[in-house]
Amino acid sequence: MRSGRVGPLNTGLSDIRHWRESDEVHLPVGQTVRIPFLPEQRPLDAILRRETLEERLVSFIVPERISPELGEPGAIARAREDVHAQFQRFAEISPGAAGQALKAAADVLARESVLDDEIRTALAALLRA
Repeated sequence: MRSGRVGPLNTGLSDIRHWRESDEVHLPVGQTVRIPFLPEQRPLDAILRRETLEERLVSFIVPERISPELGEPGAIARAREDVHAQFQRFAEISPGAAGQALKAAADVLARESVLDDEIRTALAALLRA
């Protein structure tokens, strides 16, 4: 068969008679075939309803295991005072720049404790009114 300027079209592979799956593996001798990619299976709801930005931010901010005691009104104030006392103690025994940094941290916590007392007093006044 001839077709004008292109030449004969009867050259080339016409069909495959003895195809085996191993014919498709072209690796050097001694290497194994890699595990094929398998997509991750997830429930359809997890794919269609993705978390919003706000929901994802909460998972970064709030630890998974938080002490329920921290939800009590005075727990954070007590923890702040305990940490303040520790920082003051370490600032007294630490030399040089480390001691100054610990003293500055203790001062910040002392100011926050004063603010916490002021807020508690103001809230008590509001509740009485």
